[in-house]
Amino acid sequence: MSNRSCQFDNIIMLMVITAMLEGKDWMIETIQSWVKNCGVELGNQEQMYKWYGQKVVWGDIEASILVQMFYKLAKGLEEKERIAE
Repeated sequence: MSNRSCQFDNIIMLMVITAMLEGKDWMIETIQSWVKNCGVELGNQEQMYKWYGQKVVWGDIEASILVQMFYKLAKGLEEKERIAE
């Protein structure tokens, strides 16, 4: 895996943190569930930050868990909007 960082990392991090703190109930539940299932303590900011920064091979790309979370939230929002129509 490369040592390059994501050019959108600061934007994505802020959006995921905002969803964690101010998001809809389903967003907060999605994040909390994934974090807990990975064995990360919700209240431990250092542990969560390290976990979000872990690099993963995802499909054909290299990404971070943070990018995966952002994608999961965006797809969930898209699904919720489609159902509401």
